Amino acid sequence: MASLIQREDGKAIAPQYLNDIELERRCPTSDHMIHQFSTVLKIDSDWLYYLANRIPQDVRLQQYSQQEFKKGIVAFRQALGHPIEAVRPDVV
Repeated sequence: MASLIQREDGKAIAPQYLNDIELERRCPTSDHMIHQFSTVLKIDSDWLYYLANRIPQDVRLQQYSQQEFKKGIVAFRQALGHPIEAVRPDVV
């Protein structure tokens, strides 16, 4: 699988790098790689962003205000049925 995932310079990632990702010692370093993993594994890229603890570039580029971002996180948590006030009383 490592030979199917390329870095930005066009070279395939090392098998050890892939192994580190699989063992959660590292995360994909770019949106470019996340999209390739998504294609190769046939997994939704948003799920892979979540697993990699990253925010997709299209969201990052929007430059939301703190209030807009906070509102989005509250909606996200509510959609998942997460008890917002139990974790972050300042968010409500």
